[in-house]
Amino acid sequence: MRENDRQFLRMIDKMIIGDLQKEDLFRDTNWGEMFALAHNSNMESILFDVADSQQGMDNELRAQWSRFRMLTLISEKQKLFSLQRVLDKAKEKNIEFTIFKGCVLADLYPVYALRTSSDTDILISREDEETAIGIFKECGYEFNEEHSKGNVYIFYNPQYKHMVELHFSLYEDYEGAKIEMLKKMELDRKESRVHINACGIEVTTLGYEEHLIYQLFHIIKHFTVEGVGIRYLSDITLYINRYFDKIDFKDFWNKMKKLGYTVFCEKFFAICVDNLGMDKRVFDDHRCDVKEQDYILLLEDLLCKGNIDSDREASWQILGIMTPYLVGNERVSENKLIRKMQVLFPSANNLPDEFAYAKRHKWLLPIAWIHKCIRYVIRRTKHADAWYTPNQKLSAAEYRLALVKDTGLTGDR
Repeated sequence: MRENDRQFLRMIDKMIIGDLQKEDLFRDTNWGEMFALAHNSNMESILFDVADSQQGMDNELRAQWSRFRMLTLISEKQKLFSLQRVLDKAKEKNIEFTIFKGCVLADLYPVYALRTSSDTDILISREDEETAIGIFKECGYEFNEEHSKGNVYIFYNPQYKHMVELHFSLYEDYEGAKIEMLKKMELDRKESRVHINACGIEVTTLGYEEHLIYQLFHIIKHFTVEGVGIRYLSDITLYINRYFDKIDFKDFWNKMKKLGYTVFCEKFFAICVDNLGMDKRVFDDHRCDVKEQDYILLLEDLLCKGNIDSDREASWQILGIMTPYLVGNERVSENKLIRKMQVLFPSANNLPDEFAYAKRHKWLLPIAWIHKCIRYVIRRTKHADAWYTPNQKLSAAEYRLALVKDTGLTGDR
């Protein structure tokens, strides 16, 4: 691990425990690179107070970083104000909005308004759909039909720059064996939901253990299809440390085994225990002997947010390739040629929704492959700088597949 990466992890650790003491570790720190790492991980505002307490940062960067912190504080406060208005209206209409992630996680931080959120996730029952839509319209939100899906509606309030994802299912529109296992665990059952104060707002959220399992599914989803940032480590560390006594870890590890998430969680938690002060008791009911050399590939991917090509965004280009591995419809073959063939010529069930005709009529699969190729050529012609070449796309997919296999998410280990 690079020295700058160790320093960055130490900054996160100091933020978690509220330690603003000067340390010799940061005497020769490249603060420009620290800011870049923090920015790439959406943690620049959270980490400013730690950085500001150390020596060696030039005044221009300090001022820039401080401004960023202030703007984040204002922006997140506005979003929370808008969320409070929505929840008040929902209470008036007597429907339950269940908040997950977002402000529930932000509340774990020393200054909750410094943890940025791109949106607020709200779970409701389908029977409350029309009432919920009316609430959002009444509160100044606009429906984003283009980016909405069957089980997730997107609303945006331009006044407060607040986006809401309204979920009718925790698992969006994903389908597959793993999703069915998760559904059977009933993470969203009403009996397990809890009422807490998060960021000064009274909210209903998922049960403590249920929320942890959901967060890990969410992390693994993004890790599989695109890569995730280092902030997820601090989210999970803070969550477990606060709610440790409310989680049945024996049951938790049993569920991780059923889902095939064990190896990933062992490595992910080991990073948190070794570097961020996660409660070591997470392993009391689960024998584990993971060392740094065992999780270094995962940690390096987290540090670069899964982006091996800084000039191109990989996530949306390999989403269709990686989704079958997430939902349990595909295994990573030992044969590289077979892996490439699976990428180039996916089965009907693993094609994106725009090729639904091949799912309904399997004999149209070759037509779908040709259609897929033509669509790629058109998009590549229009957006040459942003799009991968076929070889680059295969390399990006191979990189993610190797990580998926290394973390045991294919069930092959």
